[in-house]
Amino acid sequence: MTCVDPEKLLHGIKISSVVPATVTGETAIHELCNMDLAMKLHYLKAVYYYKKEAVEGLDIYAIKKPMFKWLEVYCTVSGRIRRTDSGRPFIKCNDSGVRIVEAQCHVALDEWLDMKDGSLHKQLVSNKVLGPELHFSPLVYLQFTKFKCGGMSVGISWAHVLGDPFIASRFISMWGQHLAGSPLPQSIQLPITNARKPEKPRHVTAKLALGETGRAHRGPLCLAKIRGQRGPKIVTVCRNNYLDKDLAGTLSNDQMISTVEADFHVAKGELSELATLIAAGKKNESKEIEAMVDSDTGLPDLIIYGANLTFINLEGIDLYGLELKGQKPVSVYFAIDGIGDEGVVLVLPEPPQGVTAGDGGDGRKVTVILPENEVLQLREALEKDWCIT
Repeated sequence: MTCVDPEKLLHGIKISSVVPATVTGETAIHELCNMDLAMKLHYLKAVYYYKKEAVEGLDIYAIKKPMFKWLEVYCTVSGRIRRTDSGRPFIKCNDSGVRIVEAQCHVALDEWLDMKDGSLHKQLVSNKVLGPELHFSPLVYLQFTKFKCGGMSVGISWAHVLGDPFIASRFISMWGQHLAGSPLPQSIQLPITNARKPEKPRHVTAKLALGETGRAHRGPLCLAKIRGQRGPKIVTVCRNNYLDKDLAGTLSNDQMISTVEADFHVAKGELSELATLIAAGKKNESKEIEAMVDSDTGLPDLIIYGANLTFINLEGIDLYGLELKGQKPVSVYFAIDGIGDEGVVLVLPEPPQGVTAGDGGDGRKVTVILPENEVLQLREALEKDWCIT
C-alpha cells in the first residue's frame, strides 16, 4: 500500500456517552489512594481487532445496550475528578459517563494490519488526557472502528488513576461477557457515600516477538549499548501483585513496583548476570512511592513509567479475554502513554492457541516504547547481536 496520511484513513466520526443504568447518588465518591495518584500522568491504551465474522450484525445499539448495566458494576469509571479543599483529587461518582467514539475506516482489516506501522494503532484509540477542565474530562474512552471489509476494532483509553493493566483488562472483558449474555457480578467495591495535562515527548512503539522469556532481558543490554555511558544502570520492574484474587468490579493500582541497580556497566556485562540481577535483586519501592504522594508538599507530579527504564511484566494478564460472539481478537495492541524519556518495555503474553498461526507456545511479545531517535538504533542492535527483527 502506498504511503497514506493516517488521519485520512478514518471518516464518519461520531461522539456520544453511555452512563450507568441507575443513578449512583449525588454524594457517592471514590477516594484515590496514594498509588492511584502516583499513576495520574499515565494512560493505558489497547486496541482489539476482530474479523467480520465476530462482529457481523453488531451495530452501535447492540454494542451500547449491555453497557448501561455494566457501568452499574463499575460506576466509578463514569465519574469525574474533583479536588478536596486541601487539593487532593478524588472521583465524584456523578454518572457523567464513558465517552464513545464511532468511526469508519477506508481500508480492510488485513490491509491495515499488513501496514506494520505501530503509529497506526493510535488512530483507533482516543488520545485525550485528563484536563485542563477536570470536571468535564472522561476517565475512559471507547472507540469502535468499522473497517471496509466489515471487521472492527475496539479501542480503550483508560486513565491509570483508575487501576492498573490487570484491572483495565478485566473491565473491558466483562463488557464482552455481558454482551454475550453472561450475568454481571454485583459491585464489590462500592463508592463511599458521604491535573495537569502531561507534556508529550515523541515516543515510538516497536513490537518484537520473542521465542523465549529470557530473551526479554536483552532489552536493557542493547539499550545500554546504544546509550553508551548514560545507562541504564537502574531499572524499574513492575509486576502483578494480585495472585488469584477475583478482580470483578474492583478498581485499584496494586502492582509491585521495584528497582534493580547494577554495580557493573550493563553494556559490558553478560546476559546471565543481567537476568539474575533482574530476577533476584529487586528493591520494593511501592511504599516509598506512596509516601511521596502528598498534595500539601508541593512535590511535582510523579512519572513512574520511564523515569528509569521500566520493565512491566504483564505475563499474567488476559490480553485476549475480550471475546465477541465467542471469538477472540485476531490481534491486540497494548501500550502506555505519558511515559518518561528512559522508556518502557512491556512483556506481554503470546496469543493463545488458535488465534494466529504459530501461536500458543512459550514465547512472549515484547513492546518497547522509546524516544523516537532510539528506536531505529535499538532495532539495529537487536538484529545484529541477537538476530531479532
